[in-house]
Amino acid sequence: MTQFKPGSRRVRDRVFPILTLVVALAWALSTWKISRHMGSINFARTLLAAMTPQTPGTQPAVRLPPNPLFPVGPAVALPRDKPETEVSRRSPPPFFYVEGVVYVWEKVMYGVAGLLGLVGILSLSRRLVRGLHLIAGGVILLSTVGTLVGMYLLSAPDKGGLQPLWIGTHILVALVQSAYGVAVLLAFARRA
Repeated sequence: MTQFKPGSRRVRDRVFPILTLVVALAWALSTWKISRHMGSINFARTLLAAMTPQTPGTQPAVRLPPNPLFPVGPAVALPRDKPETEVSRRSPPPFFYVEGVVYVWEKVMYGVAGLLGLVGILSLSRRLVRGLHLIAGGVILLSTVGTLVGMYLLSAPDKGGLQPLWIGTHILVALVQSAYGVAVLLAFARRA
């Protein structure tokens, strides 16, 4: 076992601040990439809804409020067998729902990336390494739960209506996103 001098730092206290800064950068870049990808999927779905003619057996199209992409607003057809109610008139179309979920998820993930960057910078000092990294590990695990909830909301038929995801996708996302949080919690669980 290596003996440390009173003024020396443990290897974990030197490695994890740098690694946390790298993870913060990767977190922000992957958030940007995923949110842009979801935006393009949703944009394509919105275009398809706007250009698809009404099918027989539907009521006349309901016009949506204007938006920057479609000044007139895409038409959404309601089935004839389901009469239009006050609730169905007020509920937003799925593509607006997807935009909202992706927007909130993106901002939260940028916040987590910012927190990780701040933890990396502040833990370059000698005193705060363990406490800050324990907080960061917990936040990473909470954000993983938020991502899984967002994935459910996007693929739920009555919410976002995107293609349902295979259960393995949820497991893979949970493992990849929470891996650094678990590593940090395990590394800093014991006091030095």
